[in-house]
Amino acid sequence: MENSKKVVLITGGSGLLGSSLARYLADQKFHPVILDLTKQEATKNIDFISCDIVDRNSVKKAFIEVQSKYKIISGIVHCAAINPKVNSDENKLVSFFEDTFETFNFEIDVSIKGCLNVLQEFIPLMQNAHSKSEGSIVLVGSDLSVIAPDQRIYIDKKGNQTFFKPVSYSIIKHAMLGLTKYLSTYFASQGIRVNCISPGPILENQPDYLIQNLINRIPMGKLAHTKDIVGAIQFLLDDTSSYITGQNIVVDGGRTTW
Repeated sequence: MENSKKVVLITGGSGLLGSSLARYLADQKFHPVILDLTKQEATKNIDFISCDIVDRNSVKKAFIEVQSKYKIISGIVHCAAINPKVNSDENKLVSFFEDTFETFNFEIDVSIKGCLNVLQEFIPLMQNAHSKSEGSIVLVGSDLSVIAPDQRIYIDKKGNQTFFKPVSYSIIKHAMLGLTKYLSTYFASQGIRVNCISPGPILENQPDYLIQNLINRIPMGKLAHTKDIVGAIQFLLDDTSSYITGQNIVVDGGRTTW
């Protein structure tokens, strides 16, 4: 690793956005370190550490590995989350009154407890770094951090409701904003900035009817690609955003302005 490269941890870095972000940052002035359970082969410019962020002992082991190899880190991006897929065979049509909330605690654990576990362990490595440059934490929210799910987008061309976005997802993504504001004020005096990035819908093999329903609600008339999101995250990690903290940047093609 080049000495000039800034080490950035990415939770959920094996997912759609996280993996794209890791590749993008690796081509910039960053050295991404993925924390995830899903195996990713380490490359010359990207490291992978197997880590269950819900398990504090697993996070502690990852900390020891990172501390031993890098000493300091400059950024943390929390991408890890559970997002039920519309076109998954595992997901049945479940209304609010039918929801048994069986996965509720797990979803909260991954998104919120997992985030806090990582921050509690790794922020000390960032505090050691901020005498040279400011540390930056980016939490990944969603357009559903600021608006409610529009369940009508899941009505297909035959008029059938095919899916309901669960209440847990709204709770988790709104929580990212609360965490951002809390952490940004708590660590501001230590030179650590905390911001949230809230992407709109990202194209990922959704059914055609869903894509069209979403496009109809987006002023720019298209869904995002991961490349549309990663640049905004880099901006928040970089020194060019050195006077920005406690903010939520919505990257949604204008969806939440309607």
